[in-house]
Amino acid sequence: MKSAGRQLLRSLRSGVSLIAVSLTLFAFVASAAVAANVVINKLDDLNLGTWNGKKNLKRKTQHCVASDTEEYTIIITGDGPGGAFTAASGAAELPYRVFYKDKPNHDYVQVTSGMPIIDLEARDNPFKCKGQHPRMEVRISANDLALVPAGTYSGIITLMVTPF
Repeated sequence: MKSAGRQLLRSLRSGVSLIAVSLTLFAFVASAAVAANVVINKLDDLNLGTWNGKKNLKRKTQHCVASDTEEYTIIITGDGPGGAFTAASGAAELPYRVFYKDKPNHDYVQVTSGMPIIDLEARDNPFKCKGQHPRMEVRISANDLALVPAGTYSGIITLMVTPF
């Protein structure tokens, strides 16, 4: 009976839980004394799709940060309580993890919401980002997906860029 109950639960969730994550970006100048121009492009919303009841969900996105300064810092936050990385459907919350890297040959680092990632290299021209885009990946574990009710989940990830 337990096995049949689990199978029914999986069947109810399979094909129903759509996870959608929207990205919102804010860019600002770190100091009024140093005016910097910042351009962020190629930033798209993430649709993690429909959970199949078995595997983790993950999706990568790329964007370009160009500035008239050489480096920048980025702070990434979610819209959950205290900036947590959570997607919501009504009162239900689904945690997710965010990873970031500024160059293709670098490793992803797990992001802690609100903590700056420093010493990132800005491009001098937003149209010259070929192959050198910063990358962000969102991952949701199958274990966490199995614990939430079926539904459409959404959240906002905010990227705050500070050139220096």
